[in-house]
Amino acid sequence: MTFPSRRLAYNPRAVQPSDKPLVPYITRRAGEDAAPDDLIFTHHWSGPRLYYADEDPRDRDPRGVLWARCGWNPVDAEGRIMGEPQWKLMHPHRQMVCMQTMRCQVCMQPAHTVGLRLPCWPSRPGPEAVERSYQPAACVPQARACRRATVSAPRR
Repeated sequence: MTFPSRRLAYNPRAVQPSDKPLVPYITRRAGEDAAPDDLIFTHHWSGPRLYYADEDPRDRDPRGVLWARCGWNPVDAEGRIMGEPQWKLMHPHRQMVCMQTMRCQVCMQPAHTVGLRLPCWPSRPGPEAVERSYQPAACVPQARACRRATVSAPRR
């Protein structure tokens, strides 16, 4: 798996065409396929650890957590990521970036989640439980826009 050799030219301020649905930044697109399963277990000072056979420093976040690999699509002239949205899938690297930098999963602007509930679960039972989420935060305007799009979307 290779990473993009140049800085991605994604433009979070690119205007979404009105004839197309709102596509969150973290949504995986057609053509952004998962990497092959070349994972191995090795011994680490803390115990067994999962690695990629050809691991790169960009495979882990600053805390050392291994993230899934995924391909990258180019962007169009406006800076929008190309490819048909794969609505049920998240692009792992874009997900990681949003979560590490507290950016909105839709527009990549700083996320302000006051009053919003994210899909969370407790890390352990009891009064000192910390809530954890696999979903990046969302800013209020984008959360409202996604809610409107979800409500008005045809059911399949």
